[in-house]
Amino acid sequence: MKQIANFFITGIVLWVAAWLFPQYVKIDGFRTLVLASLLLFVAKVVVLIAFFALITSAALAQFWAGVLVGILFIFFAEIVALSLLDAWLPGISIIGFWPKFCLAFALSVFRLQDNPQNN
Repeated sequence: MKQIANFFITGIVLWVAAWLFPQYVKIDGFRTLVLASLLLFVAKVVVLIAFFALITSAALAQFWAGVLVGILFIFFAEIVALSLLDAWLPGISIIGFWPKFCLAFALSVFRLQDNPQNN
């Protein structure tokens, strides 16, 4: 249920960003907004799998600087996912690092988190 709510929250945050900052965030229409919300979830999964593969391979090779870089990159996973979304979907455009940073921050602030104590 939280995933569905997060899907709607993602769509609302993207829509508000495109409405407030049309010079930085451009979305062609409602269909593109729905596809962007879905593909952002896929992009985050791809980015996290790639980062964990980097960390695992660096740990197995005992390349500890690589492990540290991989852990630091996890903090930027949302920004990389937004960059992938921008590249994958032709109807959306997010221009610049700082708009992606602010959008990633807004998405993480408004997203519903899983609470393991209630399960």
